[in-house]
Amino acid sequence: MKVKNRHFLPFPAAGSLIQAKSGNFEHMRACFLFLLLGNVFYGRLQAQVAGADPVLSGSSHLVSLSAHVPIGVFSQSHVAGAGLSYSWSAHRYGSSKIIPSKPAGLTFTGGAAYYFGKKVTTAGHDFRYSSYTYLHAGAGVIVNPWEDGSISVTAGPGVGIYGGKTSVGAAAGLCGNYFIRPRMAIGPEITYKKHARTDALWTGGIRVSCVF
Repeated sequence: MKVKNRHFLPFPAAGSLIQAKSGNFEHMRACFLFLLLGNVFYGRLQAQVAGADPVLSGSSHLVSLSAHVPIGVFSQSHVAGAGLSYSWSAHRYGSSKIIPSKPAGLTFTGGAAYYFGKKVTTAGHDFRYSSYTYLHAGAGVIVNPWEDGSISVTAGPGVGIYGGKTSVGAAAGLCGNYFIRPRMAIGPEITYKKHARTDALWTGGIRVSCVF
């Protein structure tokens, strides 16, 4: 392993000993002032961060009612759906005057959705797809990019019930909340569902949420 040469200051000659001591004293005083100012600045920053949390503390519980529109392959078999969900995150819901000091936090969610089957005509015969019920739970990340809103991404297991048969797969969601009132929000929502040997199911929609 190659080691770089280190350069050291030579010991001062007798004729320059007083100047060296004076220079060392100036360096020590500058270092001391720098450390003192740094300590004051760090202490003020810590106090601001610690003092911000009680001010920005919002609600931790969110209940949402959503309307879904199937996209792509899913739209060929189902026309619309509705969902009900509950989400938790530590004091990140609700309108706030201050954006949280930490850019992101954890969130957990769970809920259910119901999709209405679509009526189609095949070979001159009318046929209606069965309704589709979906249960899901997940965890993810929530961010508060502005004072009155949040964006979250979650993923986890999901259970689909169609025609009396149950299938276990994966579910994910991307949603936003904009608080039009201190305890009421609206926002968009995109959901994704994937099960073995089936196409991915996408939905887009809007939801209304309340915090408590």
